[in-house]
Amino acid sequence: MERIHKPYKIDSFYHFPNKDVIGFHFTLESKAIDVPGVVVNLLTVFSVNNISILGFDISQVKPQAPFEGFIYADITGKNIDPDKLLEELKDKPYVIDVKLIKPLFNGVICDTYFFPLYALGERAIIFIQRGYEGIIKRARLELGSAFNTLLYLQGFDMGLNAFQRGHRKIAGRKTERLIKLFEELFKQSGFGVMKVEEIDLERKEATIKIYDLFECELFKGSNKCESHLMRGLLAGWFSQLFKTKVVAIEVKCIAKGDPYCLFKIKPTTS
Repeated sequence: MERIHKPYKIDSFYHFPNKDVIGFHFTLESKAIDVPGVVVNLLTVFSVNNISILGFDISQVKPQAPFEGFIYADITGKNIDPDKLLEELKDKPYVIDVKLIKPLFNGVICDTYFFPLYALGERAIIFIQRGYEGIIKRARLELGSAFNTLLYLQGFDMGLNAFQRGHRKIAGRKTERLIKLFEELFKQSGFGVMKVEEIDLERKEATIKIYDLFECELFKGSNKCESHLMRGLLAGWFSQLFKTKVVAIEVKCIAKGDPYCLFKIKPTTS
């Protein structure tokens, strides 16, 4: 698999040391998506005022809903009136509203208007590595193999629900589309870079390769396969695709020095 992926920053928190930063939260009409140049027109407010843009993002939580976004700008050493910029932005076509975002303190800014977070139409939360590492590794130390079983069962429900409530609605019933969507959303969720290497619909078996699997990355050097949560997720998802009970077995793992994690999906014998 060619490694062409780039890291992506998903939060609106920015730290610009030694810079005087200001931000604007804007709301655009939903029909702005059909009009070329709306966003460019918005950003020209900063270029004509000789202001550098340090951060920008835009999102739409649900179809037909307004677009919400932020712009962070560098006004270091400039005699800039934020209220003047605010009014210029409000005067742009398709703009519903613009609010000023003040830095939390010098050089640190985030969009305080965004809440809650959404992904695929559902509320989402973010765990950074030191957060999920504490949950997974500490609980394993305290609870042992019982926690591994709990992770597997939790993962199974995650995979089952993802298939039933999300992937099937988007991709329909075609296996090829479901696989493509699963691979991409697995990556978009930050779990790892997954590729379904082989699939046999008659035998209800599959082989899945995953690079940089977050769960196993926590246990590098353990010299054994370490996936339980994601192994369960794969079992839950493929149980829906194959319409039968399956088990996911990890046969290669980055925790024991392999270049990737490899999983075999097979029907359960019971």
